[in-house]
Amino acid sequence: MAGSLTPGQARVGVVGLGIMGAGMAASLLRAGYQVVVYNRTAARAEPLRARGAQVAQTPAELARVCDAVVTMVSDVPALEQVLLGPQGALQGARPGTLFVDSSTVTPAASQRMAEEARRRDCQYLDAPVTGSKQAAQEGQLMFMVGGPREVFERAQPLFAAMGRAAHWVGPNGHGSAVKLINNMISGITMAALAEGVSVARQVGVDPQALVRVLSDSVIASAFLKGKLAKVLQGDFSTNFALALMQKDLRYFLELAGQHGQFTPTAALAAQVYRAAAMAGLGDLDTAALFAFISRPATAAPPS
Repeated sequence: MAGSLTPGQARVGVVGLGIMGAGMAASLLRAGYQVVVYNRTAARAEPLRARGAQVAQTPAELARVCDAVVTMVSDVPALEQVLLGPQGALQGARPGTLFVDSSTVTPAASQRMAEEARRRDCQYLDAPVTGSKQAAQEGQLMFMVGGPREVFERAQPLFAAMGRAAHWVGPNGHGSAVKLINNMISGITMAALAEGVSVARQVGVDPQALVRVLSDSVIASAFLKGKLAKVLQGDFSTNFALALMQKDLRYFLELAGQHGQFTPTAALAAQVYRAAAMAGLGDLDTAALFAFISRPATAAPPS
């Protein structure tokens, strides 16, 4: 049976300890949850073990002892592996276990995982996030959630521990759809910012003047301000990898194509990100798109 998910009583598993997952697990620990973690590269779990987390050897082992399982992995194949693989979390879950997937995947994948969870008498939410590495570490993420409304309400204590807000957007799959739309807009914005800064530098505009204007304009946003600072400082340390944005744009275009929607701007942006990744920038932050765009105009992108 579905039980309480309040801190101090519930045990929560976190599968996937990359930049975001590690921060989410730390936030759950800070909120008072008993936390069990799993990561394919076991060394990434050690800092959390030192803070009191239990480390599982497989996702199935983790799920056997948890009331809720949060997954944060890179793409659809990774999600299928950690949930449905021979040692996947759904193989070990007890009836009533809540699954909260915060990965950025396709709506179809979210709907398929939700159905698999229901077949095992478990609950499932697709709940991808927006926010930086720092937001994950500080419990300030924003969740966009698809799934049954009553399950969303049950998960409120988890969202409160890991984030500043959680928005229910509809049935399973809708959270993933909204996340792809959000990242498509962010990806295009990043490309436009890189082009604008590149031209400003060619013209000789004072970078600080550009910061003042863009930060006070109608297009100002936390995303733009954060990426603008990284671009101007040449800081391409990874908060959100360029390769992941490329993947998200691909998923978005697949979704749009399934519904016959014309998305020319997104298609062009996807080509730019693909070329930048092929140029060796995929593991860097999306701000590294500036390094690709600011090359001489005669430099031909990879075919």
